[in-house]
Amino acid sequence: MKWYKLFVSEEEAFREMPDQSLQLVIAGEKKICLVRNGKNLYAIQNICPHMGASLSEGSVNKLNEVVCPWHHYRFQLTDGQECHLRTKEAETYPIKVETNGIFIGIEA
Repeated sequence: MKWYKLFVSEEEAFREMPDQSLQLVIAGEKKICLVRNGKNLYAIQNICPHMGASLSEGSVNKLNEVVCPWHHYRFQLTDGQECHLRTKEAETYPIKVETNGIFIGIEA
């Protein structure tokens, strides 16, 4: 697994990403929807498995799900499962917090 630095610190991450925000990031060749929900950061594939919408243009809810902007399919941020099992799951990526930054892991 290759690790890509997203932020130099948690403070920078929380300053750059308000609570319940989504941001498109690129790690290697992957477009990722980065989500802040409370004190947690999550990473999920940016393309909705249902019809290809950009999840980073959607929203995040209090159930810890990212909501697709097109058809409102909801994907769990922890495992990518769609809440009603109507489509395949979205790929999720690990986030790790280290003293020298916040990183996302992408399989090589």
